[in-house]
Amino acid sequence: HDVKVVTNSAIAHFNYADELMVAYHQEKDSVKQMNILTDVISESNRGVDIVYKANSTLIPQMVTFNLAVAYFELKDYQNAIGNYELYLKPYQTQLPPKEEYQIISKLFYNSGLCYENLKRNDDAIKAYSRAIELRPDYYEAYINKGNLLGDAKKYEEALVDFNKAIAAQPKFFLPYSNRANVLVYLKRYDDAVKDYDMAIQLSPKYAKAYCNRGVAKSNQGKKAEACADFQKAIDLGFKQAASYMSQLCK
Repeated sequence: HDVKVVTNSAIAHFNYADELMVAYHQEKDSVKQMNILTDVISESNRGVDIVYKANSTLIPQMVTFNLAVAYFELKDYQNAIGNYELYLKPYQTQLPPKEEYQIISKLFYNSGLCYENLKRNDDAIKAYSRAIELRPDYYEAYINKGNLLGDAKKYEEALVDFNKAIAAQPKFFLPYSNRANVLVYLKRYDDAVKDYDMAIQLSPKYAKAYCNRGVAKSNQGKKAEACADFQKAIDLGFKQAASYMSQLCK
């Protein structure tokens, strides 16, 4: 009898947290959204406390899902990742049902963002890889994974991911720009400039691409063109270009 009362009490909190999550997705005001998420966490944890005090560990999977999403949206990445890991544990070694591939791949992607924010880059790469396995056209996951591989100086591997991002979303400027950054590290300046050209064509106000193209052109010995790029980046508000301007355009 006592166990049933405890269970019903916990379920009441969990159900209310579910209702709050629905309200969160319907709410348009960002401040109210944050308040609702705080209530989701509070209600979920009340239910969890009741379960644990009853010496049980039977936490419904939906509870860890709600907590992961709520903590993630509130940028509490440490608590978010704990819940993502719990929720996603079964899918590390087995595939979810086909109809859940989209949502589970998104959760792996979000867990990757958490790991990145916690400076756990190797774990982030694994999470993005799992997201990609479930959704092979997940261009955002390819981009983030490519960035981390580039940071780790694994340039050839990074190029593979940026290539796949471009194949999946050829009209998005960012993978061209990020691939160009890797090509600069590999001293493939001609190829880098072509990619920066494409990034700028797709997003003419992306100031960072002008600055980085300026660096590549400077390495090609095209000083006047490089300085024009630095000036354009400065005009678009990218202040870091000023240091290149002062160093290379005297």
